[in-house]
Amino acid sequence: MGEAAVALACLPLANAGVATKVTAESEVRAAVQMLIDGWREADARKVEAVLHPQARLVTLRRNPEDMQTDTPERMLTIIRQLKPGNWDDRLRDVEIRVDDTGLATLWARYEFFIDGERSHCGRVLFQLYRLEGAWKVVNFADTHSPAHCT
Repeated sequence: MGEAAVALACLPLANAGVATKVTAESEVRAAVQMLIDGWREADARKVEAVLHPQARLVTLRRNPEDMQTDTPERMLTIIRQLKPGNWDDRLRDVEIRVDDTGLATLWARYEFFIDGERSHCGRVLFQLYRLEGAWKVVNFADTHSPAHCT
């Protein structure tokens, strides 16, 4: 079998790998979107479905000494007190990385609106694990950085 034939024979395998990566990336994006939709819709069930019970949520505010950490329980309590539309988190310049071990990250710029008014913006990083066939957010970190607002 010539080199060209071998290359053509391997092409379906290479395409399968690309398709699997694209599928995993879209699943990661969908999991993060479900979390954000849960915030926007004030739907604690959506948030709970994608947020791992032992997740860690960390926010670094303008002052580096002003770091806030939250638990999933506290986040769900806050979500249950919201009304639909109170929170609106808008991601852009999204970058997703997925590893075949079941680890993924989603990094993006974001703008966060409260009751239709921009509250803050910055960078956000979600770390996810594929557990029991579903992507779960296990770590969430963001910054509040006025310099990154557009």
